[in-house]
This record gives sequence, C-alpha cells and structure tokens, in this order.
Amino acid sequence: MQLSNQRRLLVAFTSLAFAISMSACQRTPTDDAAGTAEVTPEAPAIEMPAEQPPFEVEAPAGEEATMDNGAAAAAATAADTSPAPEAPSVDPHASAADNSAIKATSFKATGNEPFWGFDVDDKMMNFTTLENQSGWMLPVKRSGDGNKVTYSGVHEGKAFAFSLIKRGCQDSMSGQKFDYTVRGELNGNKYEGCASAK
Repeated sequence: MQLSNQRRLLVAFTSLAFAISMSACQRTPTDDAAGTAEVTPEAPAIEMPAEQPPFEVEAPAGEEATMDNGAAAAAATAADTSPAPEAPSVDPHASAADNSAIKATSFKATGNEPFWGFDVDDKMMNFTTLENQSGWMLPVKRSGDGNKVTYSGVHEGKAFAFSLIKRGCQDSMSGQKFDYTVRGELNGNKYEGCASAK
C-alpha cells in the first residue's frame, strides 16, 4: 500500500514536471515582456531622394548657356552686395612737405598765347585770363623741394597745380627777364610762363 502511494506520487510529480517543461518550450519572447513595455514593430527606413543639381539650359551651338531666372537673380544680388573699391581721395590742402630752398612766399606770373597770369601767396591764388581779367580766387597749398615750389588746389572739382622753378626765364613777347620759370595745369589746360617774387 505504501509502495503504491509512492508510485502515484512519483507519477504525479513527473507529470507536473513534464507539464512545466512543455509550458516553458511554448513561451515566446513577447511573453517575457508581458506587463512591461509594449513591443512595437520597427518603422521601415525612408530614403531621401538625392539632391538634384540646379536646372540648367543647354544652349544651342554658338550661343551662351543661360541660367534660370532664380539663379540669375541670385547672381545679380551677389554682385550688387559686393563692396565696391573705394576711390582714393585727394585733399590738395593736406599738409605737404616743403623742403624748398626758395624762401619767397609771394609770386607774380605771366604767360602768352593764351594770355594768362596769377598772383599767389601761401594760401590764395588769383588766376586771370584774357577772358576773365578779374580772375578766380583759388585756395592753394604750398609744397616744394630744392629749387622748386608748387602751389596746388582744386577748382570746379578738378585738381590743379603750378610749379615755379628757380631758373632764368625770358618773356616770349616782351623779352623781359624773370628769375623763375612756371609750368602748370588748370581746367585741363597747360600753361608755361615766367614769374618773379613779389
């Protein structure tokens, strides 16, 4: 009787172990995750299309290729925003070196064909012509080197300058002799003549 009970118990235990092992074999990975995080299927990767080059028009032979309006506008904008080079500013009244050995500060000059003349000091020049005998009053700056002195300035937006060189000069009409030879340019016209210190 006792042996029979032991057999029944052994059979029951074996059946229970078999049932547990079968249950373990039938479990899936999602059973282990039950009650925790819910597993969602992975979304398929989306491939982005390759970047297309800007639209270009192929020109017929002998003609230049053209860009679309957007590219042309972008190119024009880029060109417009580029800084323009600055023009050099000329200030004729800026300090200039005066290393001239000429100590005189006032001169009277004349010239022929066309007839012209000026009276000048360190700050102002009165330039006259046959047509304008009252002359133009022109602010000037003096500079010089060695046996030359130069008076320069701006008239009607254009730079001018007259240089007096300590070298004998003879008037081409009167034959009068002077101590200085004058060369200069004003309003696009070139002038040559003689001068003396006042």
